[in-house]
Amino acid sequence: MAWSKHPSGYLKCNIGVSWLDCQANCGVAWILHDDKGKPILHSRRAFSNVETRREAELMAMHWAVSDMINTRQQRILLESTCTLARETFLNPSGFIQHQPPYV
Repeated sequence: MAWSKHPSGYLKCNIGVSWLDCQANCGVAWILHDDKGKPILHSRRAFSNVETRREAELMAMHWAVSDMINTRQQRILLESTCTLARETFLNPSGFIQHQPPYV
């Protein structure tokens, strides 16, 4: 998949995740850009007791979307390499055990 400029009038939120199974911790970050590529907001944090990469990706997506809502952002495109989270979104019944307890 090649990069393409997002539509005018939209913001793009890039989400990243780093997870190491030997430590059960993950680091997550997001950065919000306008349609000209200028950074608007960013944030990062760590989660502990994360048992799987899928859980780390789902937590990152949930956290980033929550932050977009909390900062009252609108017209957001989310972009991430979180393939396991994508699988879960497209087939939620196959991954019901990953429903986060904080929802």
